[in-house]
Order: sequence, then structure tokens, then C-alpha cells
Amino acid sequence: MLKRATDARLFQRVQAVPWVAQGDTISEVAELMGVREQTVYNWLQRYRACHQVAALADTPRRGRPVTAPQMTSTQLLQHLRCNPLHLGYRTTVWSVKLLAAPLSRQYDCPITPYTLRRRMKALGLRWKRPRYFYEEKAPHRAQKKGAIVRRLRQLPAPTVLLGEDETVLRLFPALRRAWALQGEQAHVTMTGCNAKRVLFGAINLRTGHGVVLYRPTMEQAHFQPSLRLVREAYPGCPIALLLDEAPGQCAATRQRPRCPTRHCAHR
Repeated sequence: MLKRATDARLFQRVQAVPWVAQGDTISEVAELMGVREQTVYNWLQRYRACHQVAALADTPRRGRPVTAPQMTSTQLLQHLRCNPLHLGYRTTVWSVKLLAAPLSRQYDCPITPYTLRRRMKALGLRWKRPRYFYEEKAPHRAQKKGAIVRRLRQLPAPTVLLGEDETVLRLFPALRRAWALQGEQAHVTMTGCNAKRVLFGAINLRTGHGVVLYRPTMEQAHFQPSLRLVREAYPGCPIALLLDEAPGQCAATRQRPRCPTRHCAHR
């Protein structure tokens, strides 16, 4: 029966019976099992009543009342799909411990992470690898792409064609797992609120040569040094930059006539 037992509590009770039959005292068995002596007496009494191992198994019971019964499965999924960044948290993904705190305040009852995790698993939620996606997409992307291609074909032959962009080196590590329904891809919105450093970069689309500059923010005051660095890397050559129209790139001070870059195409 010990080999066939799959429940840990049933295995413990079955193991206590032969130990007592072999001559171990009740106090010794209770100490080994980590239970009270009266508990061992109860196990032996249940077994002696019918000499069946099934008597040691747990009988069906209702269990304790459900915590926060007013919190339905639909409401829990709505809370999980809400962006915690909009609620003042410095993250875009809920963890069990983080989600338990606002739920306890809203439903006015203590909800432990263990209870919340159990209810989330009962809903079919799994801790899995998410897929990043942009929260907002630019409209008319196909038309913009066609306009850029036509603009590039009009550039003179010696023009240096560069693709410029910025990226944020984040303070928090990359997210590896997030809660999502089983069979459904987890989505995580990308944000720069946890930025630590900004990396300006321009790459020559014909040769692969790159120019890189570190700055604390993406403001136009930090974007202008990157333009000067590009000018120094390609002196005396007309330059065409592919930009994404970030606020720092569209500032009026950047578009002054003395800007060394000759051509700008926006994507």
C-alpha cells in the first residue's frame, strides 16, 4: 500500500501503522511524523475498526469558506489584464504577490498570495513566457513606407544613407515569465518608465558602419550631440537620416539651417 499511495498524508498514516506494530512507542512515532500523540491514536483506532487501509484516507469535506467570494473569475481576469503601470506601480506585469495587495484592499478581506495563486491556476492561468508588443501603432504604415522609398530613390549617388534610432537600457531585467490563460499568448506592453540609460545609434545601411552615443534621456539636447557625432564620422558627405519622429528629433532647435545634416527622411 505504501508503494501505491499517491497522497502524502495517506502515506504518512499507512507508514505509522507498521511502526507501532513493530514495537515503536506512540511518542516515538508522533515525533518522527511531526504530529501529536493523540493524532497517532486516532489513526490506529480508525485502522483497527475495519483493518482496511482505505479507512485512513481523508473523507470528502467542504473545506474552509472561499476567500472573497464576490471576486468572480471574470473580475479576476479583468484585474490581471489591467496595466499595473497605470495604477502607479513601476512594472507592466502583475505578479501574484503584487496583485494580492490591491485585491485585498478592493474586496476588504485578506487575500494571501497562496490563495490567489491557487485560484489563478484553477482558472487555467499559467506562468509563461510573454510576447512583447507596441502599445500604439502608427496609422498608415504602408503609405509611409512607400513615401520613404520614393524619397530615398531621389537622393544623389554620393549620399550616405543612415538609419537612426534610440533604445532604452532598462533598470529592471528582461521579463521571462508572466501569467496568462493556458493556450493563450501573454502580452506585455513596452515602456520606458524604468529607463536607466539611453543609447543613440546610427548605422550605415550600405556598409553596416555604426555610430553610438550614450545619454541620460531622449531630449533634443541629447539628440543634437549624436548629429554632430554623425557629421564627424562622415565629413564632407551629404547625409540622409531615417528618423522615427521622436519628440527630441522634431524640436525646433534641431531643424535650424545650421544643422549639418543635409537630408532627413522620416519613417
